[in-house]
Amino acid sequence: MIPIRENRVRVVDRIRRISLGEPVTFTLAMDEEWSPRIQGDIVVGDDVLAALARPGGDLKLGQLQADVLALELSTQYRESFALAALTAKVGGSVKRATTRWKGRPGAVTDEFGRPWNPGERIEPLSSATAKWGGKTKRVTQAFAPRVGVHEITRALRVPGGSYLIPPTDTMFVQLRIRKYHPNPETGTTTLTLASEEVRLHDFRRTYPAVWVNPFVYMRDLVAWMLSEIAVVAAFAQVIELAPGQDVRIASGQEWEPGMTAWEFLHPILEVVDWALYADEAGRYRLEPRTPSPAPVQLDPELNLIKHEYDDDRAGDFYDGAVIEYTDADPLNTAQRYDSYAPWATRVAHETRPGIKTMPGAARAFVERAQTRGKSGTAEALTLLPLRPGHRLATYMGEREAHGETFPYFQYGTVRAVTHKFPAGEMTISLRDIIT
Repeated sequence: MIPIRENRVRVVDRIRRISLGEPVTFTLAMDEEWSPRIQGDIVVGDDVLAALARPGGDLKLGQLQADVLALELSTQYRESFALAALTAKVGGSVKRATTRWKGRPGAVTDEFGRPWNPGERIEPLSSATAKWGGKTKRVTQAFAPRVGVHEITRALRVPGGSYLIPPTDTMFVQLRIRKYHPNPETGTTTLTLASEEVRLHDFRRTYPAVWVNPFVYMRDLVAWMLSEIAVVAAFAQVIELAPGQDVRIASGQEWEPGMTAWEFLHPILEVVDWALYADEAGRYRLEPRTPSPAPVQLDPELNLIKHEYDDDRAGDFYDGAVIEYTDADPLNTAQRYDSYAPWATRVAHETRPGIKTMPGAARAFVERAQTRGKSGTAEALTLLPLRPGHRLATYMGEREAHGETFPYFQYGTVRAVTHKFPAGEMTISLRDIIT
């Protein structure tokens, strides 16, 4: 029996959240190294675009910065289909099924043989304890010292049994439209999307005087900058900075006329190794680059399609760095260079605008670069809760050691995720892998 996962994307009204239609295709990528962190492309039919551009609608065509697209992504589970439904799915006859897969059994496996969802029913506790003599203690003893979800699930599952239906996963995404590309021949339009940080990249200081930063805490500086952007963006929503931690910084950085808000903030964030980004709902977040536990895990029996691991010390891996600030006097080496290279064998050289106001940028650069040496890529079924920065466990099967069998996991930090609809699959880029 094959449990069904239905992946959907709906274009919705930003305020009322009612559906305006479904796109033809949608790709959504989140990358911790990007700014804007969330980017994507969506192809919509003319009917959806017309619903958005109606009088009083969400879009103000021609005012790209004002255009906001709201989307609802969902993964919904339902009961398995019967044989008749399976036959209908492939065209109602064996001949059509053969045509669909071009006579290749491998194509059938590709469509139906991949892992699906984790909702397979297991025996109730009363049956489980009876299996080991009616004692809960014996259940524990049977698996000691390797008690784990996988072993217990394997022992208790009902082969070919019915399935519990997991809850629906949903994600509300609000992105700004950066480009329109209409295709009159197909009656579709491709929209290029990006998260709210585009404001930081678009907003430049226009006042003909240098502004000197008086703040000694990062959160105060970011809040002030967002308020400056909100003053001139009369059409925009309220710019919100989520509450959270704070970090002390040096004051005195100069914001020069013509410099964007991001060009001013980014070097300061690099020094303290913090991230400033907008989440999928458009809310700004300021936080340290510290991994957090993932709410899901990868498993070949449940959601993992393919996994590749690479230990690359020739790419973006460095154990030393020299950061050169191009606006500093070449003779003033204290303001022009920041370096970190203890026993370094591979040193990066990077140039940045401005001058050095506090040390730490080179060290933060090296610490991030060293996590890229052991990296990996996974192809999996769409897992909407997964985000960059999550520390993700991948189940790699069972291993034997000293006469015992135990589950083997590989751990890595999610660097990027890319969702593909309507395929309902995702690509996960991992760094800092521990095997």
